[in-house]
Amino acid sequence: MQQIKLKLIAFIVLGGALATLIGFTLHCYSWRPGHITDHCGTTPWLTKQFEALELRRMVLMYDEETELEKYLKELAKDPSNCHAMEQVAQLYLNLQQWDKAVSSYESTVQKCPKDARSSFWLGVTYYITGRTELGLRKMEAAIRLAADQGDKEMEMSLRDELRFFLEKARKNELPKIRSGQP
Repeated sequence: MQQIKLKLIAFIVLGGALATLIGFTLHCYSWRPGHITDHCGTTPWLTKQFEALELRRMVLMYDEETELEKYLKELAKDPSNCHAMEQVAQLYLNLQQWDKAVSSYESTVQKCPKDARSSFWLGVTYYITGRTELGLRKMEAAIRLAADQGDKEMEMSLRDELRFFLEKARKNELPKIRSGQP
């Protein structure tokens, strides 16, 4: 009987810990297809993108190719949908379809020139694909764009992202692109 009580107590404690973790996750993060929002502000945006990708794959069984098809259909209906354009570009980047990611971000920045985040990610994509100087210039220009728009939160977020990104580059933790890889 004592052993059953101990097992029951262990089950309740573990269940409570799991419930607390789930409650914290639900409190701090909201999810809709293609987007995870951190309400607690615990990590910079770029970090969240990498974590969100992992979270989608592991927990939500997120299918990026299905999401890509969905956003491509949205763009077919409304080619000026800046959110859908940015999501398509991000999904191409996540899927490591480098040329499509670059062209999608270029198109997004051209059609949505006030979108500092897309401008920043265009710079990230340039950097990852070997155009490091152009990438750095684009990331810095995106930070200036946010500052010029008076969006201090975006400006600070992008500054944090740039620091984080450069740290990952310094540690050689960015995706590897082999010569001749699409």
